Amino acid sequence: MKTGTLRGLLPGSYREQKGESNKVSTPSLIFGEAFMAAIRQAVREEIQAAGNGHKESGLLTPEELAEKLKIPVTWVYEQSRQKKIPTHRLGRYIRFDLREVLESQKKN
Repeated sequence: MKTGTLRGLLPGSYREQKGESNKVSTPSLIFGEAFMAAIRQAVREEIQAAGNGHKESGLLTPEELAEKLKIPVTWVYEQSRQKKIPTHRLGRYIRFDLREVLESQKKN
């Protein structure tokens, strides 16, 4: 059996058929469990956010963010440039998540 494959780590695998120990604690298995737990948590959070009626979950342009916060667009660009507000870069475009921006400003 090759090391690093999932074949020996899945239930009903070759190891179980041969009667070998089920306790496999390889780094890849531990990483896989942690990765799946992180995915499950992210899905739970997204479902919860969708259930709370958050219509503001989309990304906003600098102009849209400035309009919603009733601030100058220049402030948005300056804060983004100084990395004081969370910014999502899509190629040459920048976008903002309103919730992330508000949370970052609460911390400051």
